[in-house]
Amino acid sequence: MLMSPVKAMDETPSPKQLARRALIVQAAVETLKREGIAGCTVRAIAEATPFTKGTIHYYFNDVREIVNTAYLQLTDDYVASVEGLAGQAPRPAGAFWRAVASYLEGFRAHRGMGLLWFEYSSWAVRNGYGHGVASSVEAIRLMFARRLDALDPPAGTVADRLTRYLLGTVLELAVSDVALGPVQADVAALCGLRAPRRDQLADAHAELCPLCRPG
Repeated sequence: MLMSPVKAMDETPSPKQLARRALIVQAAVETLKREGIAGCTVRAIAEATPFTKGTIHYYFNDVREIVNTAYLQLTDDYVASVEGLAGQAPRPAGAFWRAVASYLEGFRAHRGMGLLWFEYSSWAVRNGYGHGVASSVEAIRLMFARRLDALDPPAGTVADRLTRYLLGTVLELAVSDVALGPVQADVAALCGLRAPRRDQLADAHAELCPLCRPG
């Protein structure tokens, strides 16, 4: 019988325990990116860490908890990277368009990420982690809402519709090539904005991709 994290760990985890848990989650994140959910097993995670399967079970109830925690960490990392890349633009409008381009670039160049998102969504609903899907979508919505609210005049009220539109675009990117020019035009119309100027976008994948961004 596996012990729950509450029983296995102190109510206030030590820095060492927190560091071990974080290492397990990061190993699961990388396993998800390479192998998908089916390949994210306790054995695979253990092989990517210095820990035994027993140690991993000490920190998590089961592999489902690890998968959900890891995917939400992956979302947080992706959003933070998009935010960092968008923040390089000197003005709010440029930052918004850079956020849109950066968010889509990771899925355009790494098609498996779009498939992973839809795989996770289906898996989460089937396994009682539907709140994880909602949390992931909300993190993306809030990212764009912040960028839209910074515009003059603010346009944050369309963040819900924008997020739904971009999630649909992610599905398209997972299965086919999508010209981003029309996508940008759709986003501009949806948000009541002018289409981005050339100087508000970056051309190189290395300048835009949240997954390839150093650090």
